[in-house]
Amino acid sequence: MDSSSTTSTQTTGLHRHPELYFDDGDIVLQAHSSSVGIPQHHQLFCVHQAMLSTHSPVFSNLFADASASPESMYDGRCLIIMSDEAEDLSHLLLYLYNPGRYLLRSSHPDTAVELRGAVKLAGKYLLDTVRSNMIQRVVQDWPTTLVDWDISEGARQSIERMVYDAHRPTSCSAELADRTPEPVSAIVFAQEHGCAEILPAAFYSLASIDVGSQWHEDPVFRVHRLRFPCARWALCDKDNLVRYIMGRQSLDAFYHRVARDLDRGVMLCADCRPPAAALDLDVQDWPCLRALRTVRNCVWGTRPTYDPLATLRELDEYDKLGIAFMPRGPEALCCECREKLGRWVYEERAWLWERLPQIFCLE
Repeated sequence: MDSSSTTSTQTTGLHRHPELYFDDGDIVLQAHSSSVGIPQHHQLFCVHQAMLSTHSPVFSNLFADASASPESMYDGRCLIIMSDEAEDLSHLLLYLYNPGRYLLRSSHPDTAVELRGAVKLAGKYLLDTVRSNMIQRVVQDWPTTLVDWDISEGARQSIERMVYDAHRPTSCSAELADRTPEPVSAIVFAQEHGCAEILPAAFYSLASIDVGSQWHEDPVFRVHRLRFPCARWALCDKDNLVRYIMGRQSLDAFYHRVARDLDRGVMLCADCRPPAAALDLDVQDWPCLRALRTVRNCVWGTRPTYDPLATLRELDEYDKLGIAFMPRGPEALCCECREKLGRWVYEERAWLWERLPQIFCLE
């Protein structure tokens, strides 16, 4: 294309996609972009008819009709005006040409945002397998069992330690920080595309984020997302905000109930647990209860936690935390009470995980 044509293209607001305008493409698709601050912006995609027709009978018929009676031409090729949003179409085409772009990046915070509109277009153009694969890509970033949640949390904590390694380059830290999914976009995606199985984990993740922690696209803030999590609150509608508030209230109630159980030592063996009438008296004669209350104060704390699954796990691992005044040796729990504490923690965590759908009003 000559310089005069290029100038005309820029003047009319037509912009070639930087990755999807192939020199050997044989058809051009034009889609409108609603990007803020860019009036009359249209994206151009020079793609291959055979590539798209192989995947979609709708594209195949569209190209056949356009070739039979071309109404517009661009750059010596048939031009088709699409009714789709340019960003959604670009992610659909990028997925078709380079699926590894999405499939090979684990737990990226932009995956649900980028594929949200692309999945809709995949349904529109009867790309059933592609649509299913894109949905599965988002689903696999969110655990659906407590075991998978613990595995993902362990990986996140390892990444956090690496991110804040003082000797690691900032660019590497930013890339590592992009390995944690963002909950609000995942919630919206799941509700629009019928993958409700990820909603409990996504809402639970969101519950630990304050509404004042707004999402920043600026790379400067990316590295801090692990230690100071934020969310795309702009995508959160009224109903989901209500679920968030009610979920936090339920987690708050759960925190106080666990605090009472720890104070009373309900999980201790019968010989080490004082009668209810003696709970407010001196506990010097009840060493296991005294040790348990020390653990409660050091680990469970006095302020509600909105990630009780993690704090409960710390309760079970209190003797590994390295806190100087944690009970050890003769001051620690007896063997039977230690075992009962571990079993109680396991049961409480399982109970909480199973009730996440009720806690966040998902049923």
